[in-house]
Amino acid sequence: MLKPGKGVHLVVNEDIIAFLGRSFDQLGDAYDSGGGDAQYDEHPVALFNYMKSHLLDEANFGLQEDPWQYEEDSFGKKVYIDRDYPDGALRVTLILNKKNELRLDVRTWYRE
Repeated sequence: MLKPGKGVHLVVNEDIIAFLGRSFDQLGDAYDSGGGDAQYDEHPVALFNYMKSHLLDEANFGLQEDPWQYEEDSFGKKVYIDRDYPDGALRVTLILNKKNELRLDVRTWYRE
């Protein structure tokens, strides 16, 4: 039997669909720039570094108004993009966790 995990339940409108589509397109481009094949899937640290570099380069060259950002915390290394959402932000995050597993997280973040 399956149990539901944490999920994101979003209002569907043009802005949300455009934000998610653009974010996933950029992740796909970054994946392709890092080799984008099973060889790199076996090396998540190298793939994360390639993808991070690609996403941050786009941001640094001003190719988008809401750029990807990088941070490290107790969960690992993260590259994320977000947009305003009621009471907080909608965030798409590429994570290299402490176990060197590459993960993708989409969720709403709420202001405290």
